[in-house]
Amino acid sequence: MNSSMRILHLEDDFNDAELVRTALEEGGYRLDVACVETKADFIAALADNEYDIILADYMLPSFDGLSALAIAQEKTPEVPFIFVSGVMGEELAIDTLKNGATDYVLKQRMSRLAPAVCRALKEANELIKRNRAEQELKKYHEQLEELVRERTAELSSTIDQLKHEICERRRAEKEREKTEEQFRLLVEGVMDYAIFMIDPAGRVLSWNEGAERIKGYRADEIFGRHFSSFYTEEDVKQGKPANHLKIADEQGSYEEDSLMVRKDGSQFWANVVITALRDEAGRLRGFSKVIRDISERRRAEEKLRTTADELARSNAELTRFAAIVAHDLQEPLRVIDGFINLLARRYQGRLDEKADEFIGFTVEGVKRMQQLIKDLLEYSKVGTRGTILETVDFSAAVDKAVLNLQAAVRDINAVITRDSLPTLMANASLISRLFQNLIGNALKFHGKEPMQVHISAEQKENRWILSVRDNGIGIEPKYAETIFGMFQRLHTTREYPGTGIGLAVCKRIVEHHGGEIWLESEPGKGSTFYFTSPARLPEGNI
Repeated sequence: MNSSMRILHLEDDFNDAELVRTALEEGGYRLDVACVETKADFIAALADNEYDIILADYMLPSFDGLSALAIAQEKTPEVPFIFVSGVMGEELAIDTLKNGATDYVLKQRMSRLAPAVCRALKEANELIKRNRAEQELKKYHEQLEELVRERTAELSSTIDQLKHEICERRRAEKEREKTEEQFRLLVEGVMDYAIFMIDPAGRVLSWNEGAERIKGYRADEIFGRHFSSFYTEEDVKQGKPANHLKIADEQGSYEEDSLMVRKDGSQFWANVVITALRDEAGRLRGFSKVIRDISERRRAEEKLRTTADELARSNAELTRFAAIVAHDLQEPLRVIDGFINLLARRYQGRLDEKADEFIGFTVEGVKRMQQLIKDLLEYSKVGTRGTILETVDFSAAVDKAVLNLQAAVRDINAVITRDSLPTLMANASLISRLFQNLIGNALKFHGKEPMQVHISAEQKENRWILSVRDNGIGIEPKYAETIFGMFQRLHTTREYPGTGIGLAVCKRIVEHHGGEIWLESEPGKGSTFYFTSPARLPEGNI
């Protein structure tokens, strides 16, 4: 490539930044990369330079990818934005695309980066061209509207004079003809829209250059032919051309997205608008038809649907993989656990201090790994078909969860209270696990004040809204959705132990019961987890 591609790269890991550079250079790109780590540097880079593309990690210590995307959308909406991240779940990936991201690439699949960048740059260039053409068309339309307004004002001011002055009538007629000629020339010059006129019977009367480009017919080939030539054989058999004219005649216009046929027989998706044209007496004189090729938009929509399906399949495969791996890891881990504990009992204090410290580190590491495997197995089991539904007393489920957490409650002198909770159709084991995870999460992130946790419920129409409120440390609202992802942590394991799976399990349990879960929180003011449950679920399995 002759010129260097200008890249703004938001990444705090030097090794990952080098991997990205290497992947793109191997893809044949010459690079001019500006790598930044903080929000301030990111904003300054956008203000000081122009870039061909923006690459961004999703999670940084003091800044997150969605915030960077929002800033980029505001300041440089035309520049493609691709997430290059290590872990990105299904919902998070879809959210990034909905919020305007061009694409996403997992760091484990860096081979996709160069093709993704190539595709994004191509789409951006096509979008720029299309936007430029649309702006030109909009400008011409505005000029035309202004011209029509001016001519209307002129005609209005000369109506009285026309009664007595034939010469003024002739002048106005010439002005009208001039305006019509300008409009005709304008319509003929529009390339992105097929604009043509048909008579009341459906025969083509006019044909612009855009129609020739989109449909493939020259004007002399199409004049006098019936406009049903542009419809598929199936649509013609169903009488759609005549029906569309009938609707436009009765309602003034008709619009739809449908398959159209070109001269060479190829088909394309188009937005079609048919407008009835009447004279001053209200008599039908014909129809105008405007066709815009929307094939690219349909491909983009199909791509989005395909991506969503692929994400769903990937998530299901990941869940199965996690269960298999977790199960297969337990046996060798039990062996390691047995021998390391035997080593600790026999040789604790008989070796040097470093050896004792290393043994302690290993014991703790094995415990964390066992907990991680346990959590992975629990996550993989939630949502499997055949979960039994039964009548569940949610008050009893909370009491069982608190009983299982007695040691943690005593350690921090926590006070846990609840209102009277409903009895609903659910899976008793999963609901107990849900409350245990949410209450345990509150106990873990306690503040300096004595910990208080309260569980309540409120019925709204055909669902119940349950809440678990605490007075703990709280979190920034911007992380309220992120924390429900797999392995998502806002603190180190030294600060607060855990695997980062507990809240993901909660989300999966709630959604498996047909509900939703969310968090409201502020730093220093505690957190409230809300989740919904249908008031009625049929007996049986889910």
